[in-house]
Amino acid sequence: MASFTRIVFFLLLIASVMRSCDRKLVVVTASEAEKPITLRRGDTVVVKLPVTPATGYMWHLRSELSALRQVGSSQFETLEPGSGKPGAVEVQTFRFAAEQKGNERLRFTYGRQMDTLKEVTFAITVQ
Repeated sequence: MASFTRIVFFLLLIASVMRSCDRKLVVVTASEAEKPITLRRGDTVVVKLPVTPATGYMWHLRSELSALRQVGSSQFETLEPGSGKPGAVEVQTFRFAAEQKGNERLRFTYGRQMDTLKEVTFAITVQ
């Protein structure tokens, strides 16, 4: 019985690894806005947008999500590590998991909470 349990566990482990190998990571920037993006369930899309947080402006997600799920909150990374310059341009990164079939429009606005300077939208289809 113990060997049967080991075989079943091993087969489940192999199936899990094979499913995770099919998943892809798609990274997009503002230059890819409005270009169609196709994902499969289980894939991840990462949106990277330039930001200068010292000005008080940042990107805000303005979409109600159905096919995608935001993973964590947005993160900031410097373009020039170690520069330490106040007001330097950084990248604000959003991560989304494709959870179910459907069409999604990720709309981001740049500015303060109630003040929009610009907007970008990504059209995503989850198959």
